[in-house]
Amino acid sequence: MTVPLPAVAALALLTAAATWGVAFPPLKGLLLVQSGRHAEWWATCALHGVRFLMAGAILAGVAALWCRRRPSGREWELGGILALVVGAGMLLQIGALHDIGAAATGFITQAYVVWVPLAVAVMGRRWPAPSQVAATAMVLAGVFLLSGIRPDDLRLGLGEGAVLAASLLFALQILILERPRYAGCDGLQVTWIMMIGMAATVLPPVLTGGGGAAGLTDLATDGRSMGLLALIAVVSTAVPFWLVNSWQRRLPSPVASILYTAEALTAAAASALIAGWVGDWLGIAYPPEPLGWAFWTAAGLILGACVAAQWPLLRRERIS
Repeated sequence: MTVPLPAVAALALLTAAATWGVAFPPLKGLLLVQSGRHAEWWATCALHGVRFLMAGAILAGVAALWCRRRPSGREWELGGILALVVGAGMLLQIGALHDIGAAATGFITQAYVVWVPLAVAVMGRRWPAPSQVAATAMVLAGVFLLSGIRPDDLRLGLGEGAVLAASLLFALQILILERPRYAGCDGLQVTWIMMIGMAATVLPPVLTGGGGAAGLTDLATDGRSMGLLALIAVVSTAVPFWLVNSWQRRLPSPVASILYTAEALTAAAASALIAGWVGDWLGIAYPPEPLGWAFWTAAGLILGACVAAQWPLLRRERIS
């Protein structure tokens, strides 16, 4: 039996979202270690910059062996655009953490499940499908439960505005990958260019402020931190972005935006299951976060939304 391409693409995007979520506890542990030595903004930018640089170098080596050709002009273009868009979005998201809590940041970021179908509806001059509206509402409800924030936590200050801007940039990333102009681009080539470009976006302020080059040297000589960061660079950076840049074009962008929210589920699960191991590895206090009724309810809502978003595509494929 041949598996429908939308199902394969959905599995690829869900896998990418899952690995992004699993990276949350290790990254938080690394931030706790580095924030004890340097300014918080510097620690965050340094860890992300090194992570992207390592992932880009690994993928560039794989591309040299696999593709056996130089990237095309369109691949350089797409990789560069994605590096700027995603890099800027992450910097805005990082900066907002100094003004608002992580829960509110995570919830507002998920607003791209609204921006993407809205943009598609406006450009196509048609209303979103009922299944898309239902799936979006289920996702927002699920992420709201996972975040643990209260309605009075949501206000439009500088931090909230920065996260909303980041959410719009992440929505733009999803829409850019759907453009027919880039249909022939190889996902592997695009991804290593994107990773190197993102490192180039994040690392300059690291070298000129905060801990500077000396801080980066301290990080590079910390074997436990670098080992964990290398694992994140491969499992939660190189692989998932390669999957996304290769498979997202097989699905409508509103469906892709909903599938990506599975990241919130795996982040919550990983915070309960592996946070203690991360703390032991890094030699810090990092207590696990228990999974309560909110997690299981949110899991049902988000997974149900993924099925609702994907179902019309699978049904149309079976009919055709």
